[in-house]
Amino acid sequence: MIEKPGEVEEGLFLSPEDVKVLFTLLKAREYALSGAERLVLSKIEDSLYACLSVDEIEALLPKNPGRASGAGSERQGR
Repeated sequence: MIEKPGEVEEGLFLSPEDVKVLFTLLKAREYALSGAERLVLSKIEDSLYACLSVDEIEALLPKNPGRASGAGSERQGR
């Protein structure tokens, strides 16, 4: 994209909490994302890695992708 002098690039500004929510939603469906959606996820990941630790980002990841919440309870009787 070529900008003309004096032109301001438009954009969208999200709060850190908004970015975390979008990351969680997109990451959970990463296997089914289109190319454009993967690009958005990549930008979100770059943003998160700039301000969070790896441990903080891992805490945002879905615990059991593709499984209903509470589905791991059958392992308690071991």
